[in-house]
Amino acid sequence: MWEIVIVTVGVFIALAAQQWSESRSWTSKARSAAEALKNEVTDHYAWSVEWRMVEPCLVAQIDLLQRRVLASGDRLIPAPIYAESDERTYVFRKPSKEYHDDVWQAVISDGISPHLKPGLRQELASHYAQAKLLAELTDRNQVDQDRLEVLSVPLTLDPSTRLRARTKFMALLSGQLIEHVVKEKMVPPPLATREKVSKYGTLGFCRAHGFPTRSFKEAIIPLPN
Repeated sequence: MWEIVIVTVGVFIALAAQQWSESRSWTSKARSAAEALKNEVTDHYAWSVEWRMVEPCLVAQIDLLQRRVLASGDRLIPAPIYAESDERTYVFRKPSKEYHDDVWQAVISDGISPHLKPGLRQELASHYAQAKLLAELTDRNQVDQDRLEVLSVPLTLDPSTRLRARTKFMALLSGQLIEHVVKEKMVPPPLATREKVSKYGTLGFCRAHGFPTRSFKEAIIPLPN
């Protein structure tokens, strides 16, 4: 009987040790994953702040293009063509961020996500769902931006409000994504974010051409989901 008891206890100790080791391993992986996610989320945060800041500028550009069409009569008054150092030309300047999710997808595929803290896991799931939607809307904006190039030639066109509405919707989504980052407790230092956003081309374009922008202080205010 004592031998059976000793063997049984030994098995339980071995299993407990194995579970403890696995638990420590998953905890370590979850900690590393959270740190990697923070780097990815930091980009999303800065891009969302940028979009909130430049939304008034984007709407002003769209309204200006529409007024130009309405005032043209039978023949379109060509819109001015802007160019920057990269030699790309456009009649409408907007952000074009990809909202990448490589780290998040790796966390899911490696089976690490169930080992993140429940609150953080739920917040990240909502966060990346909105980031994916923002990426899709960015692609649609690119299509419309390319189509707007035709406004630089003297043709007759009807104005469209589609891009304007999408711009305001993306500003709302950006504010909500900022709220996710706040709840995830992954908000980067304001100075680092301000420095990163100040380097984005659209914000510089808007300020250089006198279009309105939203202040950094106002842009970082989270919007409720």
